[in-house]
Amino acid sequence: MISNFHNHAAGALVHERLPDADVLHVVGEADLSTAAEFEAACVASARQQRDLVIDLWDCTYLDSSILAVIVRLHKRFAPHFSIVLNSSGIVHRIMKISGLDTLLPLRSERLAEAG
Repeated sequence: MISNFHNHAAGALVHERLPDADVLHVVGEADLSTAAEFEAACVASARQQRDLVIDLWDCTYLDSSILAVIVRLHKRFAPHFSIVLNSSGIVHRIMKISGLDTLLPLRSERLAEAG
C-alpha cells in the first residue's frame, strides 16, 4: 500500500507500508532540495516502531546532503534500518566510492509488496 507520494522536479519520494516494515522509495534524483523532506519522512516512519527500509533502487542521483541524512538515520535507528539498492547502479557506486558500503546495511533484494 502506497500512502504518500511527494513529487519534485527531478524525483519523487514514495512511502509504502508493508506488514513488517515501512519502505521509503527514492525515485529519480535526491539532493539538497529534498533532503529535509526525505529526513522528516524517514524519522516519522521510524518512530512508528517498525523497521525502516530506504529503497534507492530507482534513485538515479544523490548528493552528499542525502548521504549525510542516511548516515544520521543509520546511527539513530540501527538495527531497524536498512538500504536496498541495485548493486550495478550509480548509487551503489557512490556508496562504494564514499566508503559507506562498509558502514551501512546495504541489501540488493527488494522486499515483497504487501498483498
